[in-house]
Amino acid sequence: MARLLDRFTDAELMKMLITRDLSPMNNIIEDDEITHLGRLFSYCTDTSIVLRFPNLTRALDYALSNSKVTVDFDMSNLTYIGPSAFTYFDGAGLPKKLTLNAPDIKELAFMYADAGVEEIDAPGITSLRGIRNVFCGMKSLKKFRAQNLTYTGTYTFYVCFKLEVIDLPSVTTFEYGTFDYLTSLKTVRLGGATITGFDNNVFTGSTTSVTAIIMDHLTNIPTFGTLAMLPTMRNGTCMCLVI
Repeated sequence: MARLLDRFTDAELMKMLITRDLSPMNNIIEDDEITHLGRLFSYCTDTSIVLRFPNLTRALDYALSNSKVTVDFDMSNLTYIGPSAFTYFDGAGLPKKLTLNAPDIKELAFMYADAGVEEIDAPGITSLRGIRNVFCGMKSLKKFRAQNLTYTGTYTFYVCFKLEVIDLPSVTTFEYGTFDYLTSLKTVRLGGATITGFDNNVFTGSTTSVTAIIMDHLTNIPTFGTLAMLPTMRNGTCMCLVI
């Protein structure tokens, strides 16, 4: 069992953390008893540091915000991702296809993260009501799916400039600016029996690129507000398909 306290004294650990000199650990911080990660490594710009926590389940507030470390733990095991946990994270170790099973994700969790993540599958999320900017500005994100999400948050995907495909087959309610300024967006799949909130500037700045909106199982077709989808529908560049 790998435990830091078995290898170093409290004084040695404190010195390494204060000076940020982790050479005694060979820059690998490994502990299989750590389940919660606080903000100890936020703003850590040493790209040689590796965090190896195989039993991590909770990334707390600002855990790796503005950090460049390498993570070596399974993100799909996280049950909680706190506010700004990965904001501006620019480290290594995250897969290109990221699975998020956490049902509890807080505001700004991945805002402007740039860690090479191109696809996110988030089956654990059911609602982002009142939670803002969760995936806002992710720099490499191209595809997002959350099959159980029913309620988006404010500016959930705002300025994700590379995002092309969004799949939300259970969504019923949008908060303000959900899809604003997604300049590469091509396909949106929505679902649920009814959808509300389309008038909340949902697609501002994104309408010129969208080529298909697929609506599964709708019994009440939503009204598109002037600042939502109406401009695209009028100029004929978007196909709206109700299945």
